[in-house]
Amino acid sequence: MRNKYLKKYADLHIHSIYSDGTFTPSEIFSEAKKREIHCVSITDHDTVAGVEDALESVKKTDIEYIPGIEFSVNWKKSVHILAYFINHKNEKLLKILEGSKKSRDGRSKLIIEKLKNSGLNVDYGELVNMIEMTTPGRPHIARYLILKKIVKTFDEAFEKFLKVGRPGYVEKDKLSLIDTIDLINQAKGVVVLAHPTSLRDDTAVEEILKMGGIQGIEAFYTGHTPNDTAYYLKLAEKYNLFATGGTDCHGKAKEEIYMGKVKLQYKFVEAMKEYYSKM
Repeated sequence: MRNKYLKKYADLHIHSIYSDGTFTPSEIFSEAKKREIHCVSITDHDTVAGVEDALESVKKTDIEYIPGIEFSVNWKKSVHILAYFINHKNEKLLKILEGSKKSRDGRSKLIIEKLKNSGLNVDYGELVNMIEMTTPGRPHIARYLILKKIVKTFDEAFEKFLKVGRPGYVEKDKLSLIDTIDLINQAKGVVVLAHPTSLRDDTAVEEILKMGGIQGIEAFYTGHTPNDTAYYLKLAEKYNLFATGGTDCHGKAKEEIYMGKVKLQYKFVEAMKEYYSKM
């Protein structure tokens, strides 16, 4: 018998206007429909501000929606953790995220101040007026620099001004890995290690998995080669994790990374849903 999910696909890593994407939740569902994606998770950076919008918008479609979030985490290396099926009304979660938003606001102001001191004609008030931001971050500042014609692309903005060692770089306050896992557990979410190749060290990936608390790994990802995917699928089997996947779509902010560039077979969603149902 043919697998009933053979031609059903998901994208479990998408950003909206509530962090550093350019699509509203409604536009994400429309785009998913157009690209034959049947299930999506909107995983905005360090915020669940868009979940209610998404829950309302999805009622008008036949797309399946899984509430999510992507945390920036402090460890030995920069780590990102995805959480799925998160309870977006959890009081502790909301308190932590409110603190994160204030920290992001302060960081953005400091970045603009450093860029101004380096000779650029920039102003935080102008940034706020030109760029719609719910949860501010470096991508918004990159977009602002493009609109100001200081740079032509996002890559140029980061390379010249925003990455580590450049004039506008400011370290971001982050939760520890252990505290992030604990917070997700309290909010009844599923913990997934995001885009493991970004650690640039598979030994570090395994060190994180051996710590415990990680329940899944993003094996399918825009930046992964077939060999990467095969390797992380083996790790998922080795550590009894489920595999997830997504594009990391940011809409028009990164047009080369579009929904459908990675199509996660729905059987992987089913495995995660079965796991979640037993939590």
